[in-house]
Amino acid sequence: MAPVTQRNVHFGNPILGVSWSTPGPYYQELHPTSAQPLPQTLATDSRRNVRRAAGTLGTEAALFVPTATMANLIAVMCHCQQRGTQLFLGQNAHLHLYEHGGAAQVAGVHSQALPDLPDGTFDLDQLELTIREAHGSRYHPRPQLICLENTHSSAGGRVLPLTYLRQVRELADHYGLQVHMDGARLMNAAVAQGVEPAQIAQHCDSVSLCFSKALC
Repeated sequence: MAPVTQRNVHFGNPILGVSWSTPGPYYQELHPTSAQPLPQTLATDSRRNVRRAAGTLGTEAALFVPTATMANLIAVMCHCQQRGTQLFLGQNAHLHLYEHGGAAQVAGVHSQALPDLPDGTFDLDQLELTIREAHGSRYHPRPQLICLENTHSSAGGRVLPLTYLRQVRELADHYGLQVHMDGARLMNAAVAQGVEPAQIAQHCDSVSLCFSKALC
């Protein structure tokens, strides 16, 4: 049997998965009388929009994909390249409940779900304890990734505090983990906090952003 060569995939630091589920009214407004075929026009829009998105969030690069679910899955697979690794997230996170279990069935990544607090965060002391238990065990999956959702849909659209994001970043750095943000509604969070989107994204290694949430 031929040896298997692992291939590292890197889309810039941080990674940005930008999704646009359907053309919808935003596309019609931009191109009310466009004579170009739809796929060609969308391709032109995509190149322009990913450059703008990367600039807005202060990322090195951006990748346009059809859905936010796909963007989140790509980020998980980039960070957790070895099957059987572990990610931490809230038990009511969209990535955990509403994305077809892709992290497990496609990426082979185990999700350790933590109780969500009413404000959309999870207890960082409990997170650290869970990470330490996994690091000290021969049987636990290897911790690799922390996933956040901002704003947090199941918590009523709560915005994650910037102080909390800094604390998660420090915890991740201490234990050698990466941080991914499901930022489908990140622009809502930026408006609510009165900050530039890059001030939120800077705490993460990867961010997904959905064009159909508050942008069209």
